[in-house]
Amino acid sequence: MEQFIWILQKHNGSLFDASIAFYQLIVEEQEHFTFFKNALLNMNAKIEKSVSGIFASEEELDHFKNIYNHLNLSLLKIQTEEEIFQLMKMISAITFYNITEKFSKDFPIEISIKNYQSQLDLLKKGVIR
Repeated sequence: MEQFIWILQKHNGSLFDASIAFYQLIVEEQEHFTFFKNALLNMNAKIEKSVSGIFASEEELDHFKNIYNHLNLSLLKIQTEEEIFQLMKMISAITFYNITEKFSKDFPIEISIKNYQSQLDLLKKGVIR
């Protein structure tokens, strides 16, 4: 949690830039990679809770508030806490999916990060004209 806040601050409150940096950290650093790989192999629910808890767990409202308070809201079209909460849950789901795909298909790091960035770009742009 503290690490994500630090990354968020480093990226001037940009949720999308911080999410990409956080994902890169997970798949590039051996310690984090091993943790998530073991969690994935042994307990899918545990890894999902661990990633969801970082981004958007209702049970951990303090975590959400802490992240929310570090966001640069001027970078987003949405402003309400509920909208931000829902966005963070979507980013959490995309993150979990990509971690799972990285390990199950043994993607190279570069491809995994490119796929993750592409999915976040779709979310950022939206898909309806």
